[in-house]
Amino acid sequence: MNPWLPVILIGVLIAVTLLVIIAERWLGGGGERKITVNNDTLITVTGDDTALNALTNNKIFLPSSCGGKATCGTCKFRLIDYTEPPKPTEIPFLSKEEIAEGIRLSCQTKVTQDLSIEIPPALLNVKPFWSKVVEIEDLTHDIKRIKFEMTEEFPFKHGQFLQIEVSGIETTRSYSIATESKDLFHS
Repeated sequence: MNPWLPVILIGVLIAVTLLVIIAERWLGGGGERKITVNNDTLITVTGDDTALNALTNNKIFLPSSCGGKATCGTCKFRLIDYTEPPKPTEIPFLSKEEIAEGIRLSCQTKVTQDLSIEIPPALLNVKPFWSKVVEIEDLTHDIKRIKFEMTEEFPFKHGQFLQIEVSGIETTRSYSIATESKDLFHS
């Protein structure tokens, strides 16, 4: 075997990689894009990110039980005037009717161009709450009860869930809300 062959192969791989990077930038990859939400709210996106992350970074919170890993199917939104077919990772979560209507998973939709989207208007009113963990109790080998001290009034309805983000950790996960029985009934 020629001793220069590995060096030549590495050189070719580097050259191809550089060509792909240059082509992506030349074709508009990594630049500034806009997302128009419900024909009203306009957000700016830079770099290649998912619609879910771009919306979250702009304080528009879509439900996402899995934290954007395409395993829950809850981060749906409607793409307007955009005809790219859904990715294979989206198909299990979308009906034929939803696909025909432009419904997609925001965690699987890369913002590679300007987008116009529709989301339920109520989601524009979702806001973050801050809290402090005051107790963690192991209930079983894989279930924990975590008690929080809220910094402000936190109204909720039974059956709702929270998407919890921990500082320093990029993953956001959903958790069910529960109260102790003494908190359920007030006189």
